[in-house]
Amino acid sequence: MSNSRHIPQWQEAGVVSTAASPFAPLKPVPVQAVTMRDGFWKTRMNANRTNGIPSFLAWLDVDDQTAPFRAYAAGDRAGIAAGLETLKANPTGMNRSRNGHSWRANFHKWLEACAYVLQSGDDPDTRALLDLFVTGVANAHQDSAFWDIYYGDDFEKSYGLGNPGHLIQAAIAHHRATGSTEFLACAQRVADAICQQFRGENFAGHSVIEMALVELYRTTGIERYLAGARHFLTPLLRQPSIIGSDFRGYVSRHVVRQTYLMCAGADYYAETGDQEFMDKLTAIWRDMTTGKLHLTGQLAVDAENIELTCKDAFELHAGVFRFLLGTGLETCEAIGNATWNWRMLALTGDAGYADLMERTLYNGFLAHVSVDGDKFHYLCPLSSDGNHWQRTPWSSASTSCCSPNALRTIASLPGYMFSVSPDGVWIHLYDSCTVDRRLDDGTKLCLSQDTSYPWDGRVNITLDPEQPSTFDLNLRIPGWCRNPTVQVNGQPVEGDIASAAYCRITREWRKGDTVTLQLPMPVVAVTADPRASYYEGKVALCRGPLVYCVESTDNPALDMWGACVALPPGNEEGDGRELIGHYRQSALLNEFGADFKQDLLGGVVSLQGEGGSNDHPDGVLTFIPYYAWANRDSRSSMRTWIDGITEWEKETR
Repeated sequence: MSNSRHIPQWQEAGVVSTAASPFAPLKPVPVQAVTMRDGFWKTRMNANRTNGIPSFLAWLDVDDQTAPFRAYAAGDRAGIAAGLETLKANPTGMNRSRNGHSWRANFHKWLEACAYVLQSGDDPDTRALLDLFVTGVANAHQDSAFWDIYYGDDFEKSYGLGNPGHLIQAAIAHHRATGSTEFLACAQRVADAICQQFRGENFAGHSVIEMALVELYRTTGIERYLAGARHFLTPLLRQPSIIGSDFRGYVSRHVVRQTYLMCAGADYYAETGDQEFMDKLTAIWRDMTTGKLHLTGQLAVDAENIELTCKDAFELHAGVFRFLLGTGLETCEAIGNATWNWRMLALTGDAGYADLMERTLYNGFLAHVSVDGDKFHYLCPLSSDGNHWQRTPWSSASTSCCSPNALRTIASLPGYMFSVSPDGVWIHLYDSCTVDRRLDDGTKLCLSQDTSYPWDGRVNITLDPEQPSTFDLNLRIPGWCRNPTVQVNGQPVEGDIASAAYCRITREWRKGDTVTLQLPMPVVAVTADPRASYYEGKVALCRGPLVYCVESTDNPALDMWGACVALPPGNEEGDGRELIGHYRQSALLNEFGADFKQDLLGGVVSLQGEGGSNDHPDGVLTFIPYYAWANRDSRSSMRTWIDGITEWEKETR
């Protein structure tokens, strides 16, 4: 272990631990330091823990992915032999409940989710499961027979190093939850073999190992892991500055592999300051947000292959308009994009990255997860004629990668809400919670948020430093927000408060100081860039960070493909807001009602306003948050983008 790098104590390390990274000005706040209280994300974390994790484990058992590890944990020789025979019989992952596929990382991502649950507080059931399987995995890796069957001599059975990459990430999360090094030592053995074997032009087929190795370096201080990550990142530097370029064909254009590679590039820059990486990442991010990004924060995909990024800018129609069977946007890409933006935020403090992270989490990501937390989409379209893939515990008949990816993301969310820097505290996401943290000068600070966000834009923040202390409080003002206000102890903060930026308040803070943030949430009609020709005449409704949709469950008489919404006489272009990417708030819909309904879909604000179908535009439409669709009727029809018509257009129809 190197002595040149400070390694944070295991309980002090964040989800992405940039605490000792010299080129990441924002330092993480670990999951352990954040206590979620009743609010939006705690509800989902509870469902994730009590429904999602057990449900997916039941599927893993049926799918023959846990039997070897249970047997290894118990020292059951007969069970071990049977488990190895199962692995031999399924060399490409052709297990009982899915199609042939060599992706075996589902189990490791499930372990990672369990570890994040424990980072939020002890849960006896989850701890017992984690202890059992970690023992089984560690014992299995002492058996050369298991190693040969599971990885192969040259890791040819590892799905392009995706499987061992996720094992390393799970081991790191386990170490940061428990302090144990048992699983971590196992991961190091795998990483050592990979770093020794993969040299020259031998790179990973599925990006994961790159960021896993950087995080292993952050955890152990061992330089060869950072060097190994640099080797596997060679293709990123060779890639043209285009999101999903054809540089390496399928590998480069794959939406998940591409975003994961970007995550690793940001991780590597945080440790080394190699400007070539930052230049490449910034250019590719700019290309993505200038014509290849959906309003929900997800990458636009190719019309012929939904796992690949679209080739041309403003080619945004796949999964949005008609002929939708089998098309949509992938869960894992939403996660990759959100976590890439988190890393870029840590490197820059730029609120634009936080805006896109929030937009993706609430919309592109959460639409894949059922309200009760135990069913998941593999692909989720932005419109549906009712023939979409349904949410299931295993998400897909092939890789089933999306379900455990969602599990670990929801469990780790407290780690993305705050950062600290030498000058103070940063709040990126708003929800009811409390964070306990020491500032750079050693002052202990307890900071609490009380809010009904995202349903209401009022956020009350209470600061309780153990002694008076001068530092910056940085509040993210979302890019979608108009006319925000900030008060400290009831007095307005002077100066302009800009959207898509952080409001920095520098003062001596004392115990009991309060900050009140008001983020008005009108209903707005959003339009796309004119170069996106399929969107001509179409609008999407948004309120706060949420994208809304019309669903047949609420609008049974509606011709979904002729749906239209009434717009005010004049669009308020001068007061519009540019949203991340190529979308604009083009009109305020002040006549729309926005009502919170506790008994609807776990509690949502629904919207009601004038609209209907092209043949009958004089009616009332009901909108729900896009993320909540297909929870009451799994075969419902739905649209996000619909026709926007004015009074004059209504009269001519």
